[in-house]
Amino acid sequence: MNWTKFRRTRGCSSAGAALVARTCVAWALLAVAAVPLAHARESFRSANDFDTRAAAEARARQLRGPSRSVEVVKGTQQVSVRRLELGYYGEFELARIVQHALQTQGITPAVIRRTTSGYAVSVGRFDRDGALKRQSDRLHALGYRNLHTITTVETRDVYRVVVTALPGAAPRASETSRTSAQGAQKSERFVYISRAQAERKVAQLQQQGYVATMRKESSVLHVKTLMLRVYPQWSDAKRTAARLQKNGIPTRVVNDPIERGYAVNAGAFRDQRNLHARYQKIRKIGYKSISIIPVEVSVTRYVIDATALPTQQAATPPATVAETPAPATANTESGDESQVMVFGGTAEALPSYQSALDSSAPDQAMGFRAKVDQLWVEAGQLTDRSQGVDGSYYVNGAASARWRPSQHWEYRIAARVDGYLQTGTPDYSDGKLDYGDTYVRYRGTNMRLTAGAQTVIWGRVDGIPPTDRLSVQDISRFSLDDLQDRRRAVPALRLESFRQGYKFDALWVPDFRPAELANRDSIWYPVDRQRGQFVGLPYSPLVAPMIKGGTIGEDDGGQGGYGVRMSRTGSGLDYALTVQRARQSLPYYEMNDAARRTLLATGSATAALAAATGDTFVARHPWTTVVGGDLGFESGGATWRMELAYLSAAPATTTDLRLISVKGLDWVAGVEFYPGDANARVNLQLAGHHLLNTPNIIDRKNIYSFNGSLENVFAYNRWRAKLRFSVGLDKRDIYLNPEIAYLGWEPHEVYLGMHYFDGADGTIGGFHKDHSMIVVGWRAHF
Repeated sequence: MNWTKFRRTRGCSSAGAALVARTCVAWALLAVAAVPLAHARESFRSANDFDTRAAAEARARQLRGPSRSVEVVKGTQQVSVRRLELGYYGEFELARIVQHALQTQGITPAVIRRTTSGYAVSVGRFDRDGALKRQSDRLHALGYRNLHTITTVETRDVYRVVVTALPGAAPRASETSRTSAQGAQKSERFVYISRAQAERKVAQLQQQGYVATMRKESSVLHVKTLMLRVYPQWSDAKRTAARLQKNGIPTRVVNDPIERGYAVNAGAFRDQRNLHARYQKIRKIGYKSISIIPVEVSVTRYVIDATALPTQQAATPPATVAETPAPATANTESGDESQVMVFGGTAEALPSYQSALDSSAPDQAMGFRAKVDQLWVEAGQLTDRSQGVDGSYYVNGAASARWRPSQHWEYRIAARVDGYLQTGTPDYSDGKLDYGDTYVRYRGTNMRLTAGAQTVIWGRVDGIPPTDRLSVQDISRFSLDDLQDRRRAVPALRLESFRQGYKFDALWVPDFRPAELANRDSIWYPVDRQRGQFVGLPYSPLVAPMIKGGTIGEDDGGQGGYGVRMSRTGSGLDYALTVQRARQSLPYYEMNDAARRTLLATGSATAALAAATGDTFVARHPWTTVVGGDLGFESGGATWRMELAYLSAAPATTTDLRLISVKGLDWVAGVEFYPGDANARVNLQLAGHHLLNTPNIIDRKNIYSFNGSLENVFAYNRWRAKLRFSVGLDKRDIYLNPEIAYLGWEPHEVYLGMHYFDGADGTIGGFHKDHSMIVVGWRAHF
């Protein structure tokens, strides 16, 4: 099957381009079975079929001769027709105004239809793609955007010219392609998805004494896909897909760049009964978050017209292939080997897919549900005995409740609890209760408005997206966890709008929430009070006594910031542009000015501590203007991603210990691919951090790193092997996180792993080089 287009049928007319379709459609199509096209069989029109009797009579006069009888026979034919409509309008008068405006602009007929969604203005009926596209383009040029394509099947009269040989009349050579020796024409038609199959059939027909011609035709299928929710982890999506496959449901994991994760495609269907049967079967297995998304798919077929030759004629002219437009009777089939399975996928991850609600699944939109989202227990044993800490332990639980009283409104409340235990010297235990995504959301046509606490991660690359500046970072376990586990919810107002492949995203954070830090005695706190050093800065014998003996305050008041992001998915290239005014989530520490001057003048930490007015150090979260963007495309069987952010103000410390702001530039370029049998995933990234036009500072001006992850599921998806890594390219800086996990006890996983740190002074690996540890844990996602 040659898929060339894949797009939304309403609210998004973006064509699925070859590069994006390679990952989001082709991978999904290879494994997801659906419904044979036999549910909508239609007969092809032959060269002797006409829409009017007059045209058929004219053709009959041309064919009549002394050796044959020609007559016109009236019949019926089912034709797939698409109606183009504007709307929907709540008032009839509004539709009348639009109708009048269209008529004055020369668009007729413009007929008003009353539907369950309101009043629609119909602007034409089409059975060919070209005419439909021309009308749509014309309306777009006039400023009309709320277009809808409605597909119906109509029965039309057709007039067929039937040629019959007269008794005793020998057919002439030019007539043998239309008549047989028995006096009646015998013609057949076959349709194939594979060109190779069609060519074999042509050869077979020619050997049987037929004149066979083959042509290539394109038509549009209207299907509905079943998509399960987006999973942050690829292995979680694979595990869900494996469970569905075990229950007889073919699936495919699809990368969703808009929602930052991996969705599970569970089929595409033309028949509504089969769609509902699959939907209910998935729900019985235990999955409730299912979206039904209508899409259009362009498919190519090879049509064979075969006419029987008289038995005495041996000539078998070769078959020919001709390019023809999609016929009025699209979506047809006949003949053996031509059974077609419709497969599901998503060309552009369907940007409005999370807000798409389908009336065919009313329970998808409404109802109340409360559940435990996650339970997690982990124990870690440090391997370096030269420092005092022996173990680091962690427990986590998260729960949520959601109520959807209607298709448009959603209410959600969520909470999480975190427990930390550290043994050795220093030891501590700590527990924290925090809110999760707790909000009120309104879903409209192609838009979402969310008010409340929410987790928002902008950007495209994994791990360290440079344009993700408004989210709240969670470094209570430093970087031990994946990106989605290193973000916290923040109270905000967010507007998302989806228009024809574009997504507009606006976010306002009225109250600043700083990064979530570990306990001050924890080895994961960004300040080492034992050695007297800040993470990311080189060790200083002058400053170390100040850190050990001083106090640390927090400057976390004020507004959090705001930003907009416009993204485009499809047309061969995914990209996004963003402008933000944000505060840095991670703390940057500034020394008290009085203590700083005293320390430089006397060199005595004791005198400097005594001279400090207030806290010795204050954690600052400076404002910065961010201008950036990202892009992604498919090439060579891989997904390539790039992201860049320019910062108007990045914090730095001069050699005389003053806090200043300099311009900054962060960038990441990466590739993701699935080698072998697609049970393995490889993600590799190059990253750079640059401070521009700087005076003499103690910070690193240029940082280059190579990072990524390798992941493989095996033994029937019961086991997962994974490696996360980051290696510095300009200075020695190493982080390795190998892990092996058992997934067969679904939805639980048990894992054994290691976190290894090493590096030079002033690097992250160097700061944590004594904190390498072996971990064992249990985690369950519900």
